[in-house]
Amino acid sequence: MNFAGHTHQKQHSKMVRAVLRNMADQLELPYQEIHRRFTRGDDYAIALRFWDLFYQHYPVHQALNDVSYCAGCRSFTLEIL
Repeated sequence: MNFAGHTHQKQHSKMVRAVLRNMADQLELPYQEIHRRFTRGDDYAIALRFWDLFYQHYPVHQALNDVSYCAGCRSFTLEIL
């Protein structure tokens, strides 16, 4: 996706959203609530659960340890810090 001169990996957004949907199901909360709490970035429990589930779902991507959200594109990007 390209917005305002930058790009995002579409697969990253799919991966992050799949984990967030799984979290919503597990916690019995609406996906939108989990998404809001995760993208706001101030809920440590949600962030910790996200990474635990992410590594369970995608063990080959253990090196990834940072996720950012672009509100303009509504996309996630995974990175290694």
